[in-house]
Amino acid sequence: MVTDFRQYIENNPDFVIQASKLFTLVDVNDRTLKLYEAENKNQLIDPIDKIISPLYTNILKQEFITIAKQKLYFENETISKILKENTISILIRVLIPEDLSIKNPFTYILRILRIKSRRKTIKNK
Repeated sequence: MVTDFRQYIENNPDFVIQASKLFTLVDVNDRTLKLYEAENKNQLIDPIDKIISPLYTNILKQEFITIAKQKLYFENETISKILKENTISILIRVLIPEDLSIKNPFTYILRILRIKSRRKTIKNK
């Protein structure tokens, strides 16, 4: 039995890769399509690894630790690939439902914000 999930993840880097393959992206909104320069939802949903950069592995580690600790919120900055082979700086926010017992399969809300646009908006306020 795993008692220190953080240490387990650090000692078993393949776990993150294997576990991330179990995630299914169900839907994306129009803003996400525009952010990733996608023409339709299928370009982002299948397969999702087109938009995950190597740096995103660290974010996945933090997401798994958040889930294991039964926390409801996680936020971090990272680099993400967009479909045109460029990268963008993004802010990832994970919101986990309080009542996980009614969720099958496990579901959470992932918000992705482009940092450059966000900083510009804050500056203009």
